[in-house]
Amino acid sequence: MQNAIIIFLATGLYVGRIPKAPGTFGTLLGIPVACLLHGLPAALLFPALTILILASVIISGMAATILGDKDPPSVVLDEVAGMAVSMCWFPCNFIYVLACFTLFRLFDIWKPGPVNSLQNLPGGWGVVMDDILAGIMAGAVVQAGVMLSHAW
Repeated sequence: MQNAIIIFLATGLYVGRIPKAPGTFGTLLGIPVACLLHGLPAALLFPALTILILASVIISGMAATILGDKDPPSVVLDEVAGMAVSMCWFPCNFIYVLACFTLFRLFDIWKPGPVNSLQNLPGGWGVVMDDILAGIMAGAVVQAGVMLSHAW
């Protein structure tokens, strides 16, 4: 029973079992999670995000062990957390969601520089932290775009 619960959570309520593009569907699941987090009082946003990340590390690591794969494609809780990180600075409106979603998926798939190297971390850390950095990078690029648009 415990393994079934871990797999259920790690696969994003089984979203990760969608045969084509499970990471993209996991990222889509991250949108309502990010919006729920964004609705929290400012003082609780980052503690809640930290709890989400740590829970993702633990659950994803356990799921990887159960499934016998270092980073199983069906485990999408890392994408949920990464998308939430990318959006934590922005309101949940269409433009910001689209920008964060697109850039997060780009950085998650492309894995530039240090994003790729984080996959070498042990256990759940290697599953999740590359997505967290991809989320930080996506959020930073969107923020840079916002700042540039206000400068003109």
